[in-house]
Amino acid sequence: NGTITLGANNSSRVGVDGTGSVLTVGPNVTIRGENGTIGNQLYLATANSGIINNGRISADVAGGTLEMLQAAVTNNGLMEAQNGGTLKLSSNITGTSTGQFAAGANSVILQNGVSVTGTINSTGSGAFRATNSGSNFFNGVTVNGNVDLATAQSSVRSINGLVLNGNINLNNNSVLAFEGSQTLSGNGTINLGNLTNNNLVAVDGTGSVLTIAGGVKIQGENGVVGNQRYLGTANSSVVNNGLISANVNGGQISLQQATFSNNNILEARNGGLLNLASAVTNSVTGQVNAHGNGLVVLNNTSITGGSVNTSSGGAMRATNSAANFMNDVTENGNLDLAAATSGVRVAGAMTLGSTGVASINSGSALV
Repeated sequence: NGTITLGANNSSRVGVDGTGSVLTVGPNVTIRGENGTIGNQLYLATANSGIINNGRISADVAGGTLEMLQAAVTNNGLMEAQNGGTLKLSSNITGTSTGQFAAGANSVILQNGVSVTGTINSTGSGAFRATNSGSNFFNGVTVNGNVDLATAQSSVRSINGLVLNGNINLNNNSVLAFEGSQTLSGNGTINLGNLTNNNLVAVDGTGSVLTIAGGVKIQGENGVVGNQRYLGTANSSVVNNGLISANVNGGQISLQQATFSNNNILEARNGGLLNLASAVTNSVTGQVNAHGNGLVVLNNTSITGGSVNTSSGGAMRATNSAANFMNDVTENGNLDLAAATSGVRVAGAMTLGSTGVASINSGSALV
């Protein structure tokens, strides 16, 4: 029922010595403090050494850093940062159903080139962050709270599904890559930030399918959804049951590389631009919308099925490309082929609804 406390000296350690050795931390034991490492060896080799945490590991001193190092961790208890401390994860962490990560106010848990599983909880200004490493993996993780991939360039690769009940913020050219077919579920939001157009929600792996559940939003200012980063993406695709929204004035979100099956809403609003550079196939419930001065641009690709709806200064436009197709689409609102030279080809049918207007000028063509 006791506590191990690490002080201010950053060379302090709680080591696990001996090849294959396993340290089991009991359920009523706390390892806490300011600076030092937990898991690395000192006197003996530590190949395949490990820690089973049934207790509490807490970086709980402002400005300090406790680092999990070398020994792999199975977490059945609590691993946390509190009071302005940082818990740095430099060992693989396998979380069980009872294992949790918790970041309190002004505190950080930092993923440093390792794989983690389990539940991530953060409150207020607390955050789970990641380094810019292609070795950072979320393996079947549940996020409750804030994952900060925005403060600095960061990278996380998701495998075996991600449950998002909080926010994942991407900025500074950061990457959240979904590797292999999986579902992004929950009731949370991925926010794309303002710095550059290279913030990326990737779909990695040949033939991979990312399914976005109905309660999930991908929104924000600048970024790309669909491109690959680490693996080939031949025939990769996105099934959207949620909301993808370019909703910040002057920003641009692009759908690229992966094909999109849309069962809900793809939109631009509030002066944002949604660039469709990948083929979009709408189901009967699928909509592509431009509201509140939002602009949707068809860019060398096709929209098939569903409806395009515009209002309050929003518009659907197209580049000057012979590869732009609108097939069996119902147009409710403004199809603007007048602002610049544009081209749209219709194969099958087009329905102009009662509010549908197709404006053609500037040498544009509707064929």
